[in-house]
Amino acid sequence: MRRSRRARPLAAVAGVIAMAAVVSMAAAAVCYHTGPLPSKTGAPAVAGSAAEPNCTQCHVTFGDTGQIPNLDTPGGAVQILDLPHSYRPGNTYAVRVRLDSDSTRVSADRRWGFQLTAVAATTGLGAGSFVVPSADTLQVIAGDPSQPWPTRTYVEHTADGLHQSQAGPVEWRLFWKAPDAPAGTVRFFAAGNAANGSLDASGDFIYTTADTVTDTTTAVANISWGRLKARYR
Repeated sequence: MRRSRRARPLAAVAGVIAMAAVVSMAAAAVCYHTGPLPSKTGAPAVAGSAAEPNCTQCHVTFGDTGQIPNLDTPGGAVQILDLPHSYRPGNTYAVRVRLDSDSTRVSADRRWGFQLTAVAATTGLGAGSFVVPSADTLQVIAGDPSQPWPTRTYVEHTADGLHQSQAGPVEWRLFWKAPDAPAGTVRFFAAGNAANGSLDASGDFIYTTADTVTDTTTAVANISWGRLKARYR
């Protein structure tokens, strides 16, 4: 009997803890509709810099049988569009981020979000800067000094840039200003969130992507046609 009486409070405490966790996740999801915290692009480790997490730190989707995969699932994608093949130091380039997903197509209140960063491949440091055409729908945030990526900057949606209730694909337009001095290859990393609009942490789908741009001063190694063919024999 004593064991039974002790078990009840423990079960109740566990239930309270579980409920608190759910409430905490829901509160985080509500907060992040104004834009994610910095360093959530899912960028891999670059030149000794640690890999970034992605939005699944907060957005975890559950189905009838429990947690289900919600990272880079078929039927959706985030894309970085219009990047130049190579950049000239100091020049500014128009960029688009496009996001689509069929996983939230039935959600009438669906919302869309993203985060994008640019990183120098040789150092892992932030490369260039972002310029937004409208501060109403887009914002630029700095890396957290307490995290491993303080030099990186991130461009992302605001609360007014969620394309609420719109059918995909959706797009955001922005500008990237190249570094003032040659910085070698620059790698771009983006994460997109196709959310169902419930403002809790479940039912959302996250997508990641990457692209690369070289600078115009990077030397290109010459190779003969014969040597090129020999590589594939």
